[in-house]
Amino acid sequence: MIFENNDTIVFAGDSITDMGKIKPYGEDGGLGQGLGEGYVHMFSDMMSATYPEIDLRIINSGVGGNTSAQLADRWQKDVLDLRPDFISVCIGVNDAINNVY
Repeated sequence: MIFENNDTIVFAGDSITDMGKIKPYGEDGGLGQGLGEGYVHMFSDMMSATYPEIDLRIINSGVGGNTSAQLADRWQKDVLDLRPDFISVCIGVNDAINNVY
């Protein structure tokens, strides 16, 4: 297991990450509340069920409609300032749709 008790994991990306999270940052609140209805919530549920002894801070900073350039512009505030131990990035769909590559 790579995660340790009290680690912070930030998920950054576009709508595939966002999926209806609480704005501006969805957090798990211990029950996945606020993380949205996508893979971030599923990850939180999986970790809680598999490793109940490990308390993780999971933050969803996805923003629907974002391109890679927009994520880069908000990287400091929406990722680094949250002081993560781990970062997951899922971005690029809007780059392809808008031919921004």
